[in-house]
Amino acid sequence: MSILSQLGDTPVWRVRRAVLAENEYRRYDAVLQIINDKSSAPFAGLFNAVAKKRGHDKGLPPLTLEDGTAIVRLLWSEQDSVFEQLECLRKLLTPLLAKSVAVDIRVMSAAYSAIYATLIAASDLPGDKGKCRRLMFAGCAQQTANIAVVAAAANTLARGLCRLPPNVLTVPAFARSAITLARRHGVRTQLIDHKKLKTLKAGAILAVGRASVAPPCVVRLSYTVKNAPRVALVGKGVCYDSGGVNVKPARYMRGMKGDMAGAAVALAAVLAAAQNRLPVSVEAFLVLADNGIGPAAYCPDEVVTAMNGKRIEIVHSDAEGRMLLADTLTLATRVKPAFDAVVSFATLTGTMVTALGTRMSGAFAVDDGWRQRAVEAATASGERLCVFPLPTDYKDKLKSNIADIKQCAEEGDADHILAALFLREFIEGTPPWLHLDLSASSCKGGLGAAPGPETGFGAAWTFELLRQLANKKSKAL
Repeated sequence: MSILSQLGDTPVWRVRRAVLAENEYRRYDAVLQIINDKSSAPFAGLFNAVAKKRGHDKGLPPLTLEDGTAIVRLLWSEQDSVFEQLECLRKLLTPLLAKSVAVDIRVMSAAYSAIYATLIAASDLPGDKGKCRRLMFAGCAQQTANIAVVAAAANTLARGLCRLPPNVLTVPAFARSAITLARRHGVRTQLIDHKKLKTLKAGAILAVGRASVAPPCVVRLSYTVKNAPRVALVGKGVCYDSGGVNVKPARYMRGMKGDMAGAAVALAAVLAAAQNRLPVSVEAFLVLADNGIGPAAYCPDEVVTAMNGKRIEIVHSDAEGRMLLADTLTLATRVKPAFDAVVSFATLTGTMVTALGTRMSGAFAVDDGWRQRAVEAATASGERLCVFPLPTDYKDKLKSNIADIKQCAEEGDADHILAALFLREFIEGTPPWLHLDLSASSCKGGLGAAPGPETGFGAAWTFELLRQLANKKSKAL
């Protein structure tokens, strides 16, 4: 069975302009009703009576009609953030998943979020058993639905890949699947294999993969549009992270199949751009590896020479993500003509989780304009970011007596900032650079529209960022 066949199915969906009539509700197993006028929608009297009894009416639990149809009403609030709206939709949709679900959208501004959240809730991930087979979105435009469907597919793909076990989503299997998916969407592909990485002198990548059965590789995916802004997406794809010779304790080893979330997000985003035919050229660089344990494993006190010639003093083998990204960022920023922007994604540091928890992710940017773009995309997508500074004096902790730079500091203080400063040393030229440390890639109980624990965080944010760049219709980013 191929990986792609295990990623689950998306339900069959339809969209129409007209809202549902009251007698149409009974055609479905469940209906989500989204309103801003409590008196005009079907079954208003029943809902208002329940709301009065409960003392609130924002989101009410299902009412069940005599024929078994379950109905949930959501009183839409324009004052809530997109994140809050998606959270509310997720919680209301959970009990509604059935063979057929209709979403009766009576608030135009709710259409995108409602379709996005419903598709995420209803789509199967590996191991799921047919949540929902038929969806109807009533009261929205086809164009809105099309964009929401692409965004939901990107999130679902990222979550599905993170759900797969590491003996299924191996480095070769991930590479093959990414190439197959890209070609289906008309995206050009290039596999930079182990032999080519040696030719490129990608010492940082090669060091991480030394003890692994499957050698590391980089998959380059290119969706190109003439005379359009050019963006590179660089994603960390550690299919399993044991910690290497600095082996992780059991409680932190569990869940390390998801250490490839950065690559999953980059893959999902370039496919979304191609599927939506955005007027933005997007190239994804997926660096795929395992951080294994064995006699050949790289270890503390080694000095490794990266692709750009910088010598790195190894401090901790579990800081492998920044090693992989270092060479991949050099590879991406050597492309000519240069990209107008570079965005990197990784489940990179434990200190980011300490700083923010798992309900938002951290970001870094090299200039104010891109900090603002990051925040705007976060606000619009409902994927929350906290932008951190990049103070250069922190880099003193990365000074080495035997190499050009230390991989990380001996102490764990502010490692999320140190990791970003380390990565910046491997970017050639001066392209605008954004980095996302995906502390919210896994969240128990769900996050935003995603049921969790896999959240797909970053896929919707990146798609929104690319859409905003496309709408500017300018190469001057």
